[in-house]
Amino acid sequence: MRKATAPALWVTVDQVGVGRYQVRFPLAASLNGVAHVTTVDNAPRWWQVVSNVAAGPDHMVIVQCYRPGGVPDNARFVVDYTSASGMLPPGSDAFGYVRANPVGAMRSSYNSIGAGNAVTQLGTGFYEVKLNGLGTALLDGNLQATAEHPFNPRRCKIAQWSPLRLPAEFALRRVDQLQLRRWGQQHRGLRRRAVPGDTAVGGCSGEHRAGHRARHQPGLLQPADTVGAVR
Repeated sequence: MRKATAPALWVTVDQVGVGRYQVRFPLAASLNGVAHVTTVDNAPRWWQVVSNVAAGPDHMVIVQCYRPGGVPDNARFVVDYTSASGMLPPGSDAFGYVRANPVGAMRSSYNSIGAGNAVTQLGTGFYEVKLNGLGTALLDGNLQATAEHPFNPRRCKIAQWSPLRLPAEFALRRVDQLQLRRWGQQHRGLRRRAVPGDTAVGGCSGEHRAGHRARHQPGLLQPADTVGAVR
């Protein structure tokens, strides 16, 4: 979608500090969504979500970039915010997400077949997430994890992914800038997209078909990108 076509649906990006950007997704406010941010840079950098809140009819996501050592730095990124409801028809692609607090309590959750998801804290910075009914016997689809913390540098990654039974299971592990496992006031969200169920172990944020995405480089929102549109 081009800005000239529907300017009211154009995602806006404002830099509010070194490596920190405020991204407004118009007409996307939700209490059950998740945000993901990904680095687009050849240099070693990582991004995390600082906050993810509704702002009137819009949704506001603030993201932060760090270089090694936990030092704020500017870099390019892709960010999306997604919120889902209802179920997909049988035979269509399956997907789900969770957003959880540091002890594994879910703040947002979606499962496209209507089954419940689950998050279990296995240890310091280590979590198991089950997206029930979304796995297959293969490692198909994809997983994405994004750390969320309002103050301190945090990173999350997928540590393990098991497709051995219908729940999609995966493990999430959170590491700080020194690659040490630590526990903090971090929120995690996690996304799984596949053909039909799974389990994984690791820690971070989520997705949706009717989501919004923006690609950004310092000082410029890329005009050729799809933003504020159904994907």
